[in-house]
Amino acid sequence: MRQIEAYEHGPVLRYGPGHEEDQHGGLGQVSLDDVDEDWSRYLITRDAFERVWDSTTD
Repeated sequence: MRQIEAYEHGPVLRYGPGHEEDQHGGLGQVSLDDVDEDWSRYLITRDAFERVWDSTTD
């Protein structure tokens, strides 16, 4: 799995294979399929994710 954390006034962090954690955080362990959680406000398209992922360096 891969994860991007984009902050409004700060860096964009990314985590995935080979870079699971750093001094700022790490790859989340929470299931996004949990019916008790509403993640809908964080949904983005695959294209948007890939665009940010490809433009961010480790």
